[in-house]
Amino acid sequence: MSDNDYCMIKSMKDGINLYLDPDAPFVELCTSVCRKFAESRDFFGEIAIPIMFSGRVISEEEMKGICECIELNSMVRITLVIDEDLNLVKDRRMLELSDRFFSESILENAKIVKDSVKPGRDLHSDSSILILGDVRENALVEAAGSIIVMGEVKGSCHAGTKGEKEAFVSALCFDSDDIQIAEKKGAFHEIQKKKLFSKEEPLQPKAVFLLDNELLIEPLKNKALSGRR
Repeated sequence: MSDNDYCMIKSMKDGINLYLDPDAPFVELCTSVCRKFAESRDFFGEIAIPIMFSGRVISEEEMKGICECIELNSMVRITLVIDEDLNLVKDRRMLELSDRFFSESILENAKIVKDSVKPGRDLHSDSSILILGDVRENALVEAAGSIIVMGEVKGSCHAGTKGEKEAFVSALCFDSDDIQIAEKKGAFHEIQKKKLFSKEEPLQPKAVFLLDNELLIEPLKNKALSGRR
């Protein structure tokens, strides 16, 4: 089989499905991915999209390597990585963070929404909710557990609707102060950290959570959320 056949780009809604040959040596597979996306550079142009891998089970390290092959040989930027076999979704900006945010304790019986939540289509769940898009302005999301948004929150989110104070709301960006955890609602405050250098930090996912009856927000990589559900 030619190395040109080691991978194949297929379209899917709002993203691409990259078929990977299950038997190809990984180095040759990466070479094939590099060539394929270099040849398709003008076709895709500059775009940020989610990607699904199919045909082959790959490790997280292999997944990172393939994503780097794509981004180095095209203007494509991978935002979400979807594992077809395990039904897991990982935001590439979260890959270096704790896997706790995608662990069974959070996603067990969770409702997974593969689109943005729009006004007039309010979302409710007796467990946690994983939203692969945004929470649009004037939209409402309520969950007995936590709410994990892979995009932006512009609408209303209420986590811990049955009184679970350990619940949280996470998103890549918050453009709304209509966030509620259990019975606590109102403005949330960012935990300030001392910085040795004045440097603009890259956009990274944050979470709103309840601590000492106060709503706080901080990056997911920090430790205040450790152990929450």
